[in-house]
Amino acid sequence: YTLNELKPNESAKDLSKLPLTVAEAKEMAITVSCSYSEKASHPLNIRLYTATNPEEFDTIPYKTFTLNLAPGKKIQQTFRTDICAKFLCIVAENPDPVASVSDISVSATLKN
Repeated sequence: YTLNELKPNESAKDLSKLPLTVAEAKEMAITVSCSYSEKASHPLNIRLYTATNPEEFDTIPYKTFTLNLAPGKKIQQTFRTDICAKFLCIVAENPDPVASVSDISVSATLKN
């Protein structure tokens, strides 16, 4: 998944409509890259939501990963997690009240 920009206090709701089928997988690595504004004061969050069917995702995240904050820089960070559901939804969230985050890329590698 790629996004050009997340504005202040915005979530990537379009990602939440694209569930990953992960029924066979036991582990996953999520690699995230983004560019922070010089004014950034809050790091990008990646939230994972699980479901047993693609129509009804949990309302509380299964896991939340927070990227390191690096104002004015592009960063890349990989997170590893176990998987306990058939479907997974990945949501990017910018909690910064002032600064946008740009050039967001999220990829998942599954391991059986």
